[in-house]
Amino acid sequence: MKNLFKHFFDKDKTSSTQPKTEVETKVKSESPLLGQSNSSEATNPEAIRDKNEVLTYDIDKVRKEVDRIEKEEGSQAIVSYLQDFFDKNHLRFNHLISFFKVLVRNMKRGKAYTPDEIYTYVMGQIEKYEEKNNIELYCDVANILNRIGSKYCISYLEGKIDPPKTDVSKGISYVFPMLFLAYLYKDKQKASEIEERIFALFSKKVNELDYKSLTTSLAALIDYMKEKGIYNDQELMDFINKHMERYADHNDFKTVKKMADLCGLIDINYRIDYLKKMTGKTDDNFNLLLELSDVYLRNNDFENAFKELSRANQLINPKTGQFNYLWNLQTIYERSAKICITDKNPHYSEYLIYYLQSFALDITRDLVGFPIIRGFYYRKKIQYSPYEYNEDDNLEIDPDSDDDMDIALKKLNLFKNRKAMFEEYNKFIYDELPRIYGIPPEYDKDTVAKIFDKPSTHPDAWRKLMDFSQELTKKDLSYIYVEIINFVTKLIEKYYNMGK
Repeated sequence: MKNLFKHFFDKDKTSSTQPKTEVETKVKSESPLLGQSNSSEATNPEAIRDKNEVLTYDIDKVRKEVDRIEKEEGSQAIVSYLQDFFDKNHLRFNHLISFFKVLVRNMKRGKAYTPDEIYTYVMGQIEKYEEKNNIELYCDVANILNRIGSKYCISYLEGKIDPPKTDVSKGISYVFPMLFLAYLYKDKQKASEIEERIFALFSKKVNELDYKSLTTSLAALIDYMKEKGIYNDQELMDFINKHMERYADHNDFKTVKKMADLCGLIDINYRIDYLKKMTGKTDDNFNLLLELSDVYLRNNDFENAFKELSRANQLINPKTGQFNYLWNLQTIYERSAKICITDKNPHYSEYLIYYLQSFALDITRDLVGFPIIRGFYYRKKIQYSPYEYNEDDNLEIDPDSDDDMDIALKKLNLFKNRKAMFEEYNKFIYDELPRIYGIPPEYDKDTVAKIFDKPSTHPDAWRKLMDFSQELTKKDLSYIYVEIINFVTKLIEKYYNMGK
């Protein structure tokens, strides 16, 4: 098998990629490439439809009714309902595919239909739609047919991609239905033949692909080669490097992240090594370090996950603007909380402190738009909180059976007094934070609304308000961060002592 793909690593040739789990998940996980095939073979599904099209049905209501009938009335009832619905409405194609999943499941479950009858009905409905000729949707149809039986799916896909002599005129989008077929074939000779066609097509088209199409194709092909054992991990890494070589000098974070995603398809350690290598070399080292921290966390390396967060924290600068400054701080504390609670030996007090700090920073960001802070006032009105109090919660429930917050509260003996603790917390974030931020009491909600909504009626007051808001945006907010830390730490200490 290796010999079949050997030439794709030659310097003057090109290569390809593929997906992995079960057939429908594998091929559907990588969306087909719009805009990469010949105009005669592919059309954007939305472009086919009239842009002014008005649906004759409410999709959310139909979905709810479908769920209800399936649960309460059984298979035959849902089959009858959907058949009647299909007859009376011309659906968007993605809606049709979605409901076909329910229909096929219940037609098979009810045992009133043979596989041939189910196939005939499904294909009869699909024939009514122009989208049936859209290459980008072949895999959607194939997924439905595979639910009926693999032979129907194989026959459909063979009809779409054969004969092989037509490959010369195919666009890159054909790679995906070909991959679907390769996963389905149990005959090794047939699988080998379709693999050869896939890689030949990729080789021919690879230099024409834009960045998005190239990485999408590579992701699919890497998955395929990884699962089939066509090459070892280092050879797959060489495969990626060869085809991403033209982007090697690109240092924008999005390009770097996509390359890291490709490396991760081989093994998480390749992803880590690549991100480490690119540290300090991108246009956004802050987000690169966050990404590296997340990968370490997924690898259960909690120490390094925290270490990279700490490095990212050192890059935060109040001079980048209040909103960005608060956003970055919030992100650091939110992720710190996640690491603390995910650790094999959870750090409950640190988790709670970080989480409450992060939430308070999020509320503070609502104040940055003063005098337009409707989001803040709405949250205050509903008393949006990091904890939803339920008096029926039972202290006797095993803490490890609860969610993260309840576990932490119980482990720290805070659960009994949680209502009072979060009422005090909410008072701080909604009453004290505006004052700490610098909004004086005279600029309350009603006063600001009266001035701001009718500037011509109060021109002097309006100018004064605008001047004040401009001065407010220039403030260094590092002091708020300190105030939040001090409050949260003292709050938890206070209620911890009460719970002893």
